[in-house]
Amino acid sequence: MSQKDKKIEKLARLAADGENTIVYAVNLDFLSNEEIEGYEEKRILLFLGYRSETTCSKCIKGSCTVPVKRVEYPDGHKMAVYICPDPDHGGRFEIELDKLRYWKINIEVLKEMRYLTEAKKTSAKRKKKKVKESEKKFQPWLKSGDACFILKNSRIFFHFKTDDKDLNLAHSSRAYKLLYLFTAKNPLPQREIKELCTDNTRPSDIVKATNETLNKKIAAFELSDIPKDIAFVKFDVESRYYGLHPKIKYSEAEEM
Repeated sequence: MSQKDKKIEKLARLAADGENTIVYAVNLDFLSNEEIEGYEEKRILLFLGYRSETTCSKCIKGSCTVPVKRVEYPDGHKMAVYICPDPDHGGRFEIELDKLRYWKINIEVLKEMRYLTEAKKTSAKRKKKKVKESEKKFQPWLKSGDACFILKNSRIFFHFKTDDKDLNLAHSSRAYKLLYLFTAKNPLPQREIKELCTDNTRPSDIVKATNETLNKKIAAFELSDIPKDIAFVKFDVESRYYGLHPKIKYSEAEEM
């Protein structure tokens, strides 16, 4: 199989994975600008424009979604800018406009090229294998009663019964950033977790690392009645959203 065919198959797999018919620049890091232009000409990729928001990770509290504004400088160079309001780490930041591009994968064209059918088969097998592997490792949170995560003074605690235990998560850690995202919305769509990904990671990698970290931290507290290997963050196949259980909430001090 040629490199060209492998790249088109990768696009087909993205489309076969469900909600990923919309792809962002970060998802297409395996393509050069020339290749993207070529796929646009063949209408494999349908350019939709530029995103109106991005993720800011400058704040000490973690990542948050902020609006962006497109600007054009006297020399004709176009950029996107956003303002982070954090008093210590915030300010005005610039982003290359190309990083905000997004497209729709043209499923009909891929079907005509007979890429999508094979990609769906491969994707289904991969998902089934992932679910089986995750079920072996992590189990859903089924414990009823007084339990939750708490964001207090920019730190995240695990509350169980009468105990508040500081998880000591670094603000730059994936676990902290992911749990912080859940303070605004729970469950979370897959695309928002993608904002935490690097070129070599996927949302499932972030979730797996977070579950491993949380299990390790909570096990060290030696709390009674807490089972091992819990999927605190779990993917719902039907809704294609990630949920956090038990939920996270602000303390009164944090809300002030």
